[in-house]
Amino acid sequence: SLIAAADAVIVARLGPSWPQLKACADPACGAAFYDTTKSLNRKWCTLRCGNRMAARASRRRRRNR
Repeated sequence: SLIAAADAVIVARLGPSWPQLKACADPACGAAFYDTTKSLNRKWCTLRCGNRMAARASRRRRRNR
């Protein structure tokens, strides 16, 4: 919900976790999430979003052959 997202932003801004708060790279999703990886390179909120993006890219590559 919007209130939960606003609360997460406030908590992140007040603490050291601001760089960990990210938006999902899937344009159809738009969810915010905390990147808990050591290297802070997570792109998607869930594996489902990542898989969906990989499938789209694969279909696009096949279509452009």
